[in-house]
Amino acid sequence: TIVFTDYKAGSQYTVSDVIFVPSWKGKEYKATSVSTTVENGVATVTLEFPHITQFSNPKVILRINGKKRTFKVCQ
Repeated sequence: TIVFTDYKAGSQYTVSDVIFVPSWKGKEYKATSVSTTVENGVATVTLEFPHITQFSNPKVILRINGKKRTFKVCQ
């Protein structure tokens, strides 16, 4: 599970096409659940993925309001 907050979300915030990339080996995992709440312009997003036991320098690739984004994940 990964949770992040966007303090400049505005009133509309759509998250889609969420993929977890656990390492440089290229294996990708689609999110099993994506939950987004927006309150007073602040979005809180919860992403759930299959259980993964080993990873190194993971990242998440997703679309926010249609724009592709890539984020490094803190371990």
